[in-house]
Amino acid sequence: MKRAVCSILISSAVFGCVVSAAEAPPGNPAAGHDGGAPPALSSCAAGPDLLVAVGRNGTILTSPDSGRTWSRQDSGTDVWLHGACFAGGHFVTVGDLGAILTSPDGRIWTRRESGTSSELLAAAYGANRFVAVGAAGVVLDSPDGLRWKRRESGVTEELRGVCHGAGRFVAVGSRRTVLQSRDGVRWVRAERSGSSGLRAVTFGQDRFVAVGCGGTVLWSRDGATWAEGQADQRVHLRGITSRCGGFIAVGENGATLRSDDGMSWRSRSSGVTRHLYGVIALNDEVVTVGCGGASVGTLED
Repeated sequence: MKRAVCSILISSAVFGCVVSAAEAPPGNPAAGHDGGAPPALSSCAAGPDLLVAVGRNGTILTSPDSGRTWSRQDSGTDVWLHGACFAGGHFVTVGDLGAILTSPDGRIWTRRESGTSSELLAAAYGANRFVAVGAAGVVLDSPDGLRWKRRESGVTEELRGVCHGAGRFVAVGSRRTVLQSRDGVRWVRAERSGSSGLRAVTFGQDRFVAVGCGGTVLWSRDGATWAEGQADQRVHLRGITSRCGGFIAVGENGATLRSDDGMSWRSRSSGVTRHLYGVIALNDEVVTVGCGGASVGTLED
């Protein structure tokens, strides 16, 4: 599913107090100030000293200062890039038409052969391997991010999120599909009940937490048995991270929710009204990306 084409905004924020886009530095491509068309952003990944954000039309932006300033990089592709991660000294991003790109530094990118033309929507690392998931239940794995092999998932539902924790991968997707795998190679279904789609999943505080359409929240300690969480806002949630002393989820119309335990969720003002697709925590700061671009701030209780 394609996301709406939107203008870009970069702001600094304490979630509830936003510095306007006019204060973004001139020449910043994340603000559309470099003379190019401002891109919509889908995902963000953190390396040792660099953030990488990816999105529409093959957009790749990098930031050396925790999202305050951004530089546009040449991806060599114009497909939509949906997911990104960093591990083993490599950034990996995945997208439409089976696109997989890797980079050791976030600046020079190389296209890798995926063996599929399916839309790839998310990527994660664990158990000494990368895993990418996407449309029609596609699952790929790689020991190094360079050589990829397709694995049998046993499902045809769209898989939109994947993470690793507690010695296993968990992938989530449409029609409340949840899969788990110890090694990224052999996958089994863990959950499928109800019609609500799941969009993202993370691991933290000894549990997996997945979020999705209509404010759906599921949590699990083992990736096999899942329980419902309680959110105070019934909005579509599209991204989640597990730092900042708990969990943060983001979604449509700037929705931002926080939870200490992944089970009970409360809304917080982000000062943003455009859709948010991804969130990442860096120490005591939060970077969000989406239809409105990149925002940097802290989340207050």
